[in-house]
Amino acid sequence: MLNNYRTSTNIREISKIISNPKNLKNGILWQNHGMKRFIFDIEDIKVNERFMSFETRINRQTALSFNPMEQTYCKLPYRETVFKVSVINFIDRTVTFNIPADVKTLELRENPRQKFKPSDGKHITVQVSSELLSGATQALKFQVIDISATGVSIVVSDKNIKYFENSFNFDVTSIMDQELIPKASMQMVYSQMFKFKQRGKIVQAYRVGFKFLTPLSVSQIAPII
Repeated sequence: MLNNYRTSTNIREISKIISNPKNLKNGILWQNHGMKRFIFDIEDIKVNERFMSFETRINRQTALSFNPMEQTYCKLPYRETVFKVSVINFIDRTVTFNIPADVKTLELRENPRQKFKPSDGKHITVQVSSELLSGATQALKFQVIDISATGVSIVVSDKNIKYFENSFNFDVTSIMDQELIPKASMQMVYSQMFKFKQRGKIVQAYRVGFKFLTPLSVSQIAPII
């Protein structure tokens, strides 16, 4: 079975991945000079989050072949992470790089997430309590940020966050207007404010995450992928 990879653009996560102690063994840099590939073993690695950079010390035997003007790539053993790097400085055996904007890293979840922008129009319908009748429910659509067989996170406006303040258990009745039979029961696990751009404006809302009490099947999740 092939490993599943995902792209991370979260700078804090990228910094943690690069600084993981497991990278002190078997981490490498490489460059392609013409038709030949040069590999440089990493002996040390340090992250400087303040300056959005990290430095590596490479093997003395190969350091003379390192060309700071060439495109450089990095592969780290922690989660088999791979990314392109931009050289800031090269002194003796120490190479300083900008922390990359994105990395390819191994997806550790058994059920990888599908991630979306709020503007992508991916949505689910959730049953929430009714404002008009006590004990009754109503169905509201919410934009999806990410979803997997085991959980989902949605965008909830200031106006609608009230539906999630006093309850933790909810039912999803449809995914992309495809009715779920039976409904998918889920439990809220977090709620936090976040900002995103929509139609050129910065919008503030809530990101609310849930776990499904029973994992979704392939056919249930298919309409949104």
